[in-house]
Amino acid sequence: MIKPKGSIFISIGSAGLVVLGGLGILISPFVITLTVWAGTLLRGFDQILASLLDGRSYPIGTLAGRAISGAGIIVGVLLLLFSVLQLTCGLLIWKRKDDTTKSGLALALGIAFAITSLALGLTAPGLIQLALSVLLIVGATLNREQVLKEDAAG
Repeated sequence: MIKPKGSIFISIGSAGLVVLGGLGILISPFVITLTVWAGTLLRGFDQILASLLDGRSYPIGTLAGRAISGAGIIVGVLLLLFSVLQLTCGLLIWKRKDDTTKSGLALALGIAFAITSLALGLTAPGLIQLALSVLLIVGATLNREQVLKEDAAG
């Protein structure tokens, strides 16, 4: 059997997705911890404001601290879930990189991750994920073209 033309593109793209997913899994606890810590610091400002305002206190620090802590926890958990999904999908694509009949999975996930990378904007992680998704799309398209040529020839 001839090695698929898009196998190397799919290999690079899926390996990159696995690496980015692993990094996201490692970073998400730090995001949660830092935002909770920042929220705790802001909650301490209420005591400072009360001492400066002769006992009258405004709950600005408490509200801001809780908002930052809550938003950080939500972002950290979403980052963790998306990273686990990215790691799992990268491994699934890697496993099927040489199977030309199942190139639709790489194509669909490449398009899906390209769309999600647009949410990150023009940041370094967004551009890296976009490039890896384009590699998946190119590899899946080359594999699909090879299947069509083999079907037409034989």
